[in-house]
Amino acid sequence: MSKDPAFLFYSSDFLTGVSDLTLDERGQYITLLCIQHQKGHLSDKVIKIAVGVVSPDVLAKFQQDDEGLHFNPRLEVEAFKRSEHSRKQKERALKGWEKRKGNDSPMNATANATALPLEDEDENVNTSIIDIKKVVEYLNTRLNTKYKHNSKATSDPIKARLNEGYTVEDFKTVIDKKAEEWEHDKDFSKFLRPSTLFSPKFEGYLNQKEATESREEELNIHLLQHLQDVRTGKHVDVVTDDNRVRRIS
Repeated sequence: MSKDPAFLFYSSDFLTGVSDLTLDERGQYITLLCIQHQKGHLSDKVIKIAVGVVSPDVLAKFQQDDEGLHFNPRLEVEAFKRSEHSRKQKERALKGWEKRKGNDSPMNATANATALPLEDEDENVNTSIIDIKKVVEYLNTRLNTKYKHNSKATSDPIKARLNEGYTVEDFKTVIDKKAEEWEHDKDFSKFLRPSTLFSPKFEGYLNQKEATESREEELNIHLLQHLQDVRTGKHVDVVTDDNRVRRIS
């Protein structure tokens, strides 16, 4: 598939965003935005070739990914929204053409697809991005980590679970449960990461009992076994108040 030749440009937002830049800096900024759109995240070498010595104020409008490459997050969002809109237009056109196959021209299906409004997609995409940020911020706060919401390795499993209908509160619950269970365990603490916490096992993590509930259930099992063995006259193991096991007759 060919590279999208355009992205949405909000003139009012742009003028507000560059109000603290000189005309030369604005030229650097728009140049780097265009290169990012066409080539992806920017290396220091690409930036130097494109604009020479980049202004610190211009560079401040870009973030760095896990590989140290620079990117403007707003442009990334807008490009993604346009890509998603185009994909759904195509899907709608194909479905329309399937219904009309043999009766009409493919042009009719394509024409109907153009009626799909871009703004309807914006709200869902923005909501998803906001939710991902909330989840990552909570994870970093709870575990004292530095995961980035725009990292593919971090955002992809979150997106997958959001698409399944889980809420931000569900993510917080899983984070809290697994942190309580694993954060002081040297063998399992390494699994307190997005790829594990938000994996397809997410539903199981969400619905697992709290550690205190599991302990109470264990004690109840011991108690029932004790009562049964008392009735049969067997030696039994019981759990004492200090959570130790003691064998009695």
